Amino acid sequence: MQEEEKAAVKKVLQEKFKLGHGETEELFNLAQHAAEEAVDYHQFTSLIAREYPQEQKIRIIEYLWMIAYADKNLDPLEEHMIRRIADLIYVSHRDFIKTKHKVQKSVNRE
Repeated sequence: MQEEEKAAVKKVLQEKFKLGHGETEELFNLAQHAAEEAVDYHQFTSLIAREYPQEQKIRIIEYLWMIAYADKNLDPLEEHMIRRIADLIYVSHRDFIKTKHKVQKSVNRE
């Protein structure tokens, strides 16, 4: 993960959950450790798929695009990961592409 992407993750965490710097760092470190120990995405996505409303699922995909584009470069593995997560939380291909284009547009304006 590039430094720009780490900063984007932390920014999303702070904005979404209204966290302070220390709380954000702690949550980021815990999440990073959990990700390193994970064997697949299912353990992270099953609750979202089951409990979150569709609008929130789409917003999660948008956040993932924001993080992927934080370094102004989309790696094919990043796109594959987002596509896989979108599938696991039942976000349609249409919404997957729509959020991608929305984020691309905002990145191109910067």
